Amino acid sequence: ASMLVEPSRRHAALLARCAPVGERSPVHCSLGSWQKGINRVVIWSFDNMFSEHACWEYFRFRKEDMPGLLNELGFPTNAAGMVRVMNQPGHGQRAVSYSFQPIELLCTFLWRMAYPGTWDRSIGTLGGRSATAYKYAFYYALNHIYDNFARCINDINRWAGNCADWAAAIHAAGAPAPRCIGFIDGTFRPCCRPIRDQRQVYSGYYKGHGLKFQSVTGPNGLIIDLFAC
Repeated sequence: ASMLVEPSRRHAALLARCAPVGERSPVHCSLGSWQKGINRVVIWSFDNMFSEHACWEYFRFRKEDMPGLLNELGFPTNAAGMVRVMNQPGHGQRAVSYSFQPIELLCTFLWRMAYPGTWDRSIGTLGGRSATAYKYAFYYALNHIYDNFARCINDINRWAGNCADWAAAIHAAGAPAPRCIGFIDGTFRPCCRPIRDQRQVYSGYYKGHGLKFQSVTGPNGLIIDLFAC
């Protein structure tokens, strides 16, 4: 049906479909991608694609904080200022690489961490690449963050300087305890029955095998401690 639309109307429909959440320029969309049903962005621009509201909705960070976060993470770039993301080919597979802007890589990672959607749903939000490209980008960013900042995740003492302020904020919000600095919760994740040490992962309460995760969340919304057993 789209082939029957007049050229001017067809072009207008293309621009409408490629419009962003924010103020993306219409020249950033390609006709070939539209014919495949994908709003592929030719010139990826963080400032034009995502508004203040969209940054908080999709990434859980304010737009003004994104450049500082990107600088702290320090994704390695090539001479062109791009991050090269490659897959790990198995037997009979060929190596595939993708080039991402560092801020695009960060957006991909934050979208996946903040929004419980499938990879196919990320296409329209993040710029129209294939779901495979976004998947490789996410795991690249995940491995980079873990390799460089795992020590921060496991060091609960890094929050020692915030405890007094957190306790005051929680008490001022109406909590009767004056020294509460966080909120504890846990969850049980079932797993298959292991061959060895079945008793160690069996829960009499849940009547099954699995791992129990317990975390403490601070008033800043971050997990300040995570334990699994």
